[in-house]
Amino acid sequence: MRDKNCQMVVNNELCFGCGTCNVVCPVRAICMEFSSIGRLIPEINENACIRCGLCVKACPGIDLSGKLAELIDSTLLGEVKEVLYGRSANEETFNNAQSGGAATETIAYLLDEGRINAALVVVQEKQHAKYRIVTASRDLFASQTSQYTPVDLLSGLPLLMDYQHVAVVGIPCHIEGIVKLKEQFPNKFTNIEYLIGLICAGTQSQLMVDVVKRVGEKRIGPIAENDEVRWRQKKFSNYKRADIAIVSSDGKVRMLENDIRHTAKKYLSSPRCKLCFDKLNLYADIVYGDAWGVNGIDTKQGGNIIVCRTDKGKSLIDEMMSKERLVGCSCPIEDVLKGQGMPKKKKMVDSMMTIYSQKNWRLPGWIKGDVFKASDKNIETLKKDVENYMARSKRKPEKVIREVAKKINRQLMIIDVKKFLRKIINK
Repeated sequence: MRDKNCQMVVNNELCFGCGTCNVVCPVRAICMEFSSIGRLIPEINENACIRCGLCVKACPGIDLSGKLAELIDSTLLGEVKEVLYGRSANEETFNNAQSGGAATETIAYLLDEGRINAALVVVQEKQHAKYRIVTASRDLFASQTSQYTPVDLLSGLPLLMDYQHVAVVGIPCHIEGIVKLKEQFPNKFTNIEYLIGLICAGTQSQLMVDVVKRVGEKRIGPIAENDEVRWRQKKFSNYKRADIAIVSSDGKVRMLENDIRHTAKKYLSSPRCKLCFDKLNLYADIVYGDAWGVNGIDTKQGGNIIVCRTDKGKSLIDEMMSKERLVGCSCPIEDVLKGQGMPKKKKMVDSMMTIYSQKNWRLPGWIKGDVFKASDKNIETLKKDVENYMARSKRKPEKVIREVAKKINRQLMIIDVKKFLRKIINK
């Protein structure tokens, strides 16, 4: 194979950090490490690598097979059996959730009913997103709420080999990696029976945690090194604008506004996430996300968009609704596309194609179709963001943290002034 190993994927800014390459390497020459900017990428032991090319062949970042590519359409919606707006009927699960707790309830139901023996999920441990095997529904609470920092979820697949029936909960790049693995190794991953997908707007750098703390000290005072950053959990925020919780070792909770995280995206989002078309997780059985833009729905109520993509997924959701494990109602597909900003996402992918070409970075194989058309309209800001990101990726982490925190503090000052002026005007 011409491409000897996945260093080519990293060099061309195509790496998701999903861990697929780590799983398939027959000589364990790959491990996942954080780069200086906090991106999770494969570290290759060139002395151990046998140049078999399996890591490149399995990588979802470089290409999708013909069958997978066929699901990509101009709306970026994919195959849909049914769309619902719903939530967990279990009040404890619902109250501990970021939104509706429907994904957690689904895994809990599969475990309770004996349909699966284990699930691969993501939890937060010491400020890092980590993969974990869960075998009982009571252990799912730690996996609730979003994690915005990177995790090589598929590195945990070997831990599932001892279980007969399993489910995996992941963002689009994780699910794409599993589908490719199941295609290329049809006899190896047969125990993965349910793919539970999450809507994803892009994974942030691991440095996001340090940036939030640095910015937060100017807003709420000193933050200790062992204070935890908790992302968007309604038991802390109840959907107020301040939705980042700083939790101290003694349980004290202080809140920071979500403007910090949203502003940091500009500085800490990798080019690969901007090139990704799969926000709505096309290859999962069932997909869950926040109910942004759903007509007649107040997102402060707390609920999920539930997209059933396969007959197996729809059958499971119908069963859970009939047994009152989930409650909900039908939801227009158009509301999902609008609320999730899919037309804007399509334009970003088109623009990123131009930027990748200008930088002589290799484009993924799925771009060969006619769904995406390279565009140079209004790309200057996006191009500048990419160039600044690449420049930061060569600096030491502490310098990046200081730089980004300084920029965010300046922008927050402007936001604060605008808020103050609105109050004066409203009075």
